[in-house]
Formats: sequence, structure tokens, C-alpha cells
Amino acid sequence: MISELALAIQFSVGIVFLLSSLSKLRHPHRFVRSAVAYAVLPTRMTRALALALIPVEAFLAVAFLTGRIVAVALPLAAATLLVFLVAVSINLRRGRRIPCGCFGQASEPISLRTITRLLMLLGAIGLLAAIRSSALTPLPAPRLVTCVRHHW
Repeated sequence: MISELALAIQFSVGIVFLLSSLSKLRHPHRFVRSAVAYAVLPTRMTRALALALIPVEAFLAVAFLTGRIVAVALPLAAATLLVFLVAVSINLRRGRRIPCGCFGQASEPISLRTITRLLMLLGAIGLLAAIRSSALTPLPAPRLVTCVRHHW
């Protein structure tokens, strides 16, 4: 049952990154303008990072949907979502209600709902990482105990 949960989480996160990256791939300059509106970093740096983020999100979508390189995708997804969380938090603290930019032109303004969504995605990434690490980590203790008992 745990493996089914992990697969459901992995697929769900992949869908989120797919939907997010598709709108950005279709209209990259619109996304860059949206990122610049956050006014967290200098404009040139923001433009470069926003353009770099588009293939990162596409990679994350492919990794989670295919199940390939998920070990690489998990920390990258967590870092990406943390960057979004920081940018949204800074702008909410400033009292700004700018468009999220997450899923294209029709994005809603940032709000506590945006923070909640990002925290839920981070939680999903954390849970998936925990499930995967527990499933991939061999449990040598029972073998060691058995060997010690037979040896003595």
C-alpha cells in the first residue's frame, strides 16, 4: 500500500509541474514579466532565473511522471518550491497582491492560499522522499542479529 501511495504522490506532483511548465513553455516572456513583478531580485537576474526555471519545471514533470531520476528530482523540486515560497512570502509581507504566475495568465493573485498550496506540495515532496528512502534503504540489523546468534 505504501508503494501505491508513493506512486500517487509522485504522479500528482508530476502533473502539477507539467501543468505549470506547459503555460510557461507556451508564453515564456509572459512568465518572465510575472517573475519580475515579484521584485525580489534585480530585474536582469530575475529574467535569467525565470528563463532557467522553465526547463527545470519541465524536467521535474518528466522525472516524476516517468519515475526516472526521481532521486535527483526530489531535492530539485523541494528547492524550487522553497524559492517560490520565499518569493510569495516576501510579497505578501510587503502587502502586494500580484498574480501568482504559477499556471499562466489566468493565475490568481498570491495569498495565503498560495502559501498553503506550496506547503502542501513541499509536504508531498517530503513524504515521497521519506517513503522512497525507507524503501530503498536496506535494513541490515535483522541479518546482523541473525549472524551474531548463529555465531555464538
